[in-house]
Amino acid sequence: MIADLTSVPGVGGIAAAGVLYAGLSLFVTGPLVGERLIERSGWGPRCERGFAASIPPNVPQSTTSRDCSTLLGTIFGSDGLAFCHRHGAQLDAAGDLVKRYAPGPRGPALQSACACAVRETLDHRRTDFALHAGALRLVTPRPVRDLEGELKGALDSSACQRRSS
Repeated sequence: MIADLTSVPGVGGIAAAGVLYAGLSLFVTGPLVGERLIERSGWGPRCERGFAASIPPNVPQSTTSRDCSTLLGTIFGSDGLAFCHRHGAQLDAAGDLVKRYAPGPRGPALQSACACAVRETLDHRRTDFALHAGALRLVTPRPVRDLEGELKGALDSSACQRRSS
């Protein structure tokens, strides 16, 4: 004979505790465990070094003038001068571009692309991290085991590619 579970004392409390624990894992401990796993893996520095290696070596390191005709005229010749003549704008963004590709610490675009990969992974794999945290790390879903692959996939996603360019 099957017993009616609603008549058992404390079932409502047990169910409420289970829902509370699942919510806590999904919104608090899961993302926290995910952040710590990513931090311990050393993703941030490796991501930035990977970007540094992918930058072409012939990018100019500095310019003394940000004048449109000086920059584009030097690079593209008469076509660059014609462009500057038609549009007549100063290229303030050119200085930022050079800073981004200069040696040494990378600019904010690089850091935001690597941080974007972390955010995207934590957002899209929230339930996997919650399961990992909620099961006291006894259960490790595939995306958590292959954290490096998940981060690389997020970095290559269109959302993060827009931040790096």
